[in-house]
Amino acid sequence: MIYYVPTIKSEREGFERIAALASDAHDLYNAHLELSFSRCGFFDANMASPLASVLARIAADRFNRVEVVDVPTPIEKILCKNRFLVSYGYRSIRDSNQTTLPYTRMQLSDEGLFAQYLKGI
Repeated sequence: MIYYVPTIKSEREGFERIAALASDAHDLYNAHLELSFSRCGFFDANMASPLASVLARIAADRFNRVEVVDVPTPIEKILCKNRFLVSYGYRSIRDSNQTTLPYTRMQLSDEGLFAQYLKGI
């Protein structure tokens, strides 16, 4: 399945678009999801966490393989700086201006890890 990521901003419509991915991939099982950013004009970096939650459910919970492709350079740059794309084979970029919060995946039981994360930023 190929899913074309639309423009995602930190607003209601952005969350609805991420929810649409969850809905569209609901029946995907033991398959391949190609997440193409080729039609994405803008992606708010802080929306990486909600997207990651949906992708974790699609991948881990349903045994699917997720591949992120065709990421425009400006979006790739910011999502590599916050380390979201590293899990998908992209290289991390040092954020020398400290303009991003690093993406980190945690479980609800990781209270101590969350506290450490907050101290580090």
